[in-house]
Amino acid sequence: MDYLFISIQTMNSKELYRHLPADYYDYIIVDEFHHAAAKTYHSFLSYFKPQILLGLTATPERMDGQSVLGYFDGQIAAEIRLPEAIDRKLLCPFEYFGVSDSVDLDGLRWTNGGYADSDLDNLYVFSHETAIRRADLIIRKVLDYTTDIDAVKGLGFCVSVKHADFMAEQFMKAGIPSISLSAESSDAERDSAKTRLQRGEIKFIFVVDLYNEGDSIQGVRRRRRVMAKKVTVIPAKVDRFTAQPLSGKSKRKVCGYARVSTDHDEQLTSYEAQLGYYTNYIKAHDDWEFVGMYSDEGISGTNTKHRAGFKSMVRDAKAGKVDLILTKSVSRFARNTVNSLTTIRELKECGVEIYFEKENIWTMDSKGEVLITIMSSLAQEESRSISENVAWGKRKGMQDGKVSVNYKRFLDYGKGMQVIPEEAKIVKSIYRLYLEGLSEQAICNRLMEKGILSPGGKTTWHRTLIKSILTNEKYKGSALLQKTFTEDFLTKKHKKNNGELPQYYIEKSHEAIIAPDIFEKAQDERARRRQRTHHYSGVSSFSYKIICGECGHPFGSKVWHSNDKYRRVIWQCNQKFRDKDHRCETPHITEDEIKDAFVKALNKFIAGKDNEIADAKMAQQLLCDTSELEKQKISLENEMEIVDEAAKKLVERNARVTMDQNEFQQEYGDLETRYRKAEEQMAKVTGEIETKKRRRDELGRVISLLEEATGPVQEFSERQWGEFVDHMTVFTKTDIRVTMKDGTEIRI
Repeated sequence: MDYLFISIQTMNSKELYRHLPADYYDYIIVDEFHHAAAKTYHSFLSYFKPQILLGLTATPERMDGQSVLGYFDGQIAAEIRLPEAIDRKLLCPFEYFGVSDSVDLDGLRWTNGGYADSDLDNLYVFSHETAIRRADLIIRKVLDYTTDIDAVKGLGFCVSVKHADFMAEQFMKAGIPSISLSAESSDAERDSAKTRLQRGEIKFIFVVDLYNEGDSIQGVRRRRRVMAKKVTVIPAKVDRFTAQPLSGKSKRKVCGYARVSTDHDEQLTSYEAQLGYYTNYIKAHDDWEFVGMYSDEGISGTNTKHRAGFKSMVRDAKAGKVDLILTKSVSRFARNTVNSLTTIRELKECGVEIYFEKENIWTMDSKGEVLITIMSSLAQEESRSISENVAWGKRKGMQDGKVSVNYKRFLDYGKGMQVIPEEAKIVKSIYRLYLEGLSEQAICNRLMEKGILSPGGKTTWHRTLIKSILTNEKYKGSALLQKTFTEDFLTKKHKKNNGELPQYYIEKSHEAIIAPDIFEKAQDERARRRQRTHHYSGVSSFSYKIICGECGHPFGSKVWHSNDKYRRVIWQCNQKFRDKDHRCETPHITEDEIKDAFVKALNKFIAGKDNEIADAKMAQQLLCDTSELEKQKISLENEMEIVDEAAKKLVERNARVTMDQNEFQQEYGDLETRYRKAEEQMAKVTGEIETKKRRRDELGRVISLLEEATGPVQEFSERQWGEFVDHMTVFTKTDIRVTMKDGTEIRI
């Protein structure tokens, strides 16, 4: 395999060096390399011959005197020593004490990368004589290494809750006030413990998985309290690359670069610290001229495309305004290996050097590019790992039914999917206008006429936004998750999920704004409009619902006497004057005549509602039954599963045994054709099922409306027009026919 992350134990148990050529790996990186003197490392280190062997360790000198430098020709490629680390504020002054005890751990079980907790408890707590002897040794050493026990503020890190309780008890018996805490301790208990420790009321807190070695407690002093070493810095006299005296050179133009990837408070603190540190660091060098700080705040490092500060710095460097760039680490500079190396090489050609402080890499150094390649690859891999972990976390949340949306640009809902009443009215009016017959653009015009702002706070509404509101299932209280996904963690490009990843549909995930039946009615209306052969204008609730009885084209509205008191709106066939040789003879009709015809037709419809209801229910049973189609769908699903499994087995067989590739391609092609045929049939059957279901739901709504009707209608209602009427056909002034949504035609 190209990349392998493996422990030394697994390497030895698998004996990979017996199965791979010595030059198989180009790079081998070994962490904690001070262990390399052990026999367990010798087999693979002496066998493999990589182009680069990189050993990482904080303690290259071993207490037993053995050297690990033999693997590197006795040389260290890059290092930072304690005095320099302290001088650069990477470490605080400290002394380290190791205490040896005689407790034997050989008999303990080793599981999941560590000793079994129960075995450690038995040894450190319940094995009375051994546990007491070990605790007494620790107490004696604490008293030996501290000059004043009353000044101590210490933490003890334990292997379990029982161990922490035991150690606190033993320290108390020795007259050293102590308590224990664990992840199970309440916030009040933790706060009280910190306060008591800071006041000196207790000297030690024994913890399990808390405080990250004391960083969370202000004023805490480790029990290994020591005096700081005095370090004198001897300034460099010559340039490390040119060997020229520093005093004979002009000042070097130096800038700093800082970046954080999010705008969270803790990251912003790091960002401000980077800016302040490099500004002061550069100004402290007499032979450097401070050019300025370049920075990017809340920007990912996987791509340089949107990093304005980074691009400005590179431009200035190429223009000769910068000689040296200081930055915290390779990952701060760029997590994309290609971007990082390309930029570094371009700047080197211009004589501009970059210093990566964390890795102690100077790009003009002969070893610099190799190290940068490794570090950039590691940073890119870390970014990929972070991206995958974040994606996994989000998908796990989806599986658990957690809904997360960008509520700032989501009309009607606020943080936590809480309904905003004022915006809810807007959404409800959008659905009402749509079902009354208005097009998406006409709804936009209505909202802009009323001065209603869009979710983004704009005065302009677009039909795509209305479409999004009308088709978003969240408005009915449900949520379809993972509609899109990030295709590439480097480019952050989002792609519509067309089946590449699973989706999660959660019903009743939050409070609904639109009743589910109204939402489904809007989807049916969208499907009905898409089936029209002509463009749906929808400027009025009558748009596309008035049909010419002679040519079948829709009527359009016209305004007569638009500027005087005789102004009125009439409707006539859109084709009436377009074809001079074949003009339609159907008359125009006024809006009042349309309304009057509808009221009369609706009253006739309601008068015979018992028969209409019975006919609609019969139609539901006979015309909307999907049972046979559902059986076909199950059969096709089984067929597709069988073919898919057969294809997988064929591929596995081809990989396992030698097959004639022409025969393999033929068999695979036959299976692929069979699968596509079943897939096409599945799409057809599914479409028919959905059509019948929509028809059944539409008939169900008509039945409900008829059952609710109590008497004759007195005046026109746009709501009733939208709910009942499929279309109205005009032949003459005295022959107007209204077709209801259940298919009933009523002649006026």
